[in-house]
Amino acid sequence: MKLNALDIYQASQIRTGWVKETNRLFTKYDFLVLPSAQLFPFDIRWTWPKELPIKRWIPITAGWR
Repeated sequence: MKLNALDIYQASQIRTGWVKETNRLFTKYDFLVLPSAQLFPFDIRWTWPKELPIKRWIPITAGWR
């Protein structure tokens, strides 16, 4: 609720730029192959990571088209 009209307008302009660029990519490519979850490197001696930074990897999981 702390955003003013200018903040919202500027965010909308940035979003529009991302949408245009994504649409441009799809004129050349049929698919974008991207990671669905982010995990920072962990100690090679571990079989699996001891903890997952959930706040960091859930927001980047997204589908397109």
